[in-house]
Amino acid sequence: MSSFHSDTGVRRSAGHQPSSPALSLAVAPPVSTCFSPAIPAACPARPSERLAHPGSAPCILGPVSGRSRGMTRWTPRPDGGRPSGKPCTHTWTADPAPLRATCPACAARGRAPGDLLLCLTCGHVGCSDSSPGAHATAHFEADGHPVVRSLARDGGWAWCYEDEVYLDPLDEPAPRSAPRGPESVWDYPRPPALSPDDRVVVVECAGRVVAESRRTIRVLETSHPPVFYVPPQDVRTDLLFPAAGRTWCEWKGAARYWDVVVGDDVRARAAWTYPRPEPAYAALTAFFAFYPSRVDRCTVAGDVVTAQEGDFYGGWITPEVRGPFKGAPGTRLW
Repeated sequence: MSSFHSDTGVRRSAGHQPSSPALSLAVAPPVSTCFSPAIPAACPARPSERLAHPGSAPCILGPVSGRSRGMTRWTPRPDGGRPSGKPCTHTWTADPAPLRATCPACAARGRAPGDLLLCLTCGHVGCSDSSPGAHATAHFEADGHPVVRSLARDGGWAWCYEDEVYLDPLDEPAPRSAPRGPESVWDYPRPPALSPDDRVVVVECAGRVVAESRRTIRVLETSHPPVFYVPPQDVRTDLLFPAAGRTWCEWKGAARYWDVVVGDDVRARAAWTYPRPEPAYAALTAFFAFYPSRVDRCTVAGDVVTAQEGDFYGGWITPEVRGPFKGAPGTRLW
């Protein structure tokens, strides 16, 4: 962001959501993360975790701590591709503890359940009986949570309803991109350039994963560390609320700000978007950028991000990026 001027704020409204027009991802990498098509205002499996407002972008990200048992990587079986021939693009998922040890639909009917399947989004347990209106399949149809894992002793497999493919766990740790060569911010252009990035980007705040993506866009501008923009499909938009104030970038246009709210923890103006950017930056439409200094942690390919100095710019300093960087006292005119 550069050459910003403050302007009138936006009224905070718990019922308001950012518009998400059809995005032009011509510059983005062809990587997607098996997200569900829709999630209602409350998941029956966890009624206490009601979303703050309807229309939230779906997400399969779980808590950083608590009931989550960590992250498991799953890969599609070689012989289990979709009917279209395309493999499942699902990569990472939360692995919550089961909410119960039986299928409630079968228990209500007094019958023994089939293989129990754990929803990797919320912990709902249902069996593999595909009868309409009950069991694991019905949970997917009602809530859109796409991936279930078998709880059988000899299981160890998962099924993606979205991509219609079996998944097997991988033993190796999370994939890490090959180390990148040094980049000087003084080699970045002005006006800024857009650079698709397929490294795993994670934003954490108050014990929650607020965003996780492998299809971000970096904005590269002279003297600034890059800013990573995350597609709304990969962001917990139910944790974001409109914040007061707008700013203007001479290149990208008007920016809107968002508070990150997790329970009673409010991180004011921790994220921003460009709802209607200038034509040259249309690929950023509705994508979210986060201030590393205003959340708990941001990582790129497992490397912890250092925040750009100062409280105005939101650059992400990763190991390959070299300065000196704009943002410190006395650098305003750089």
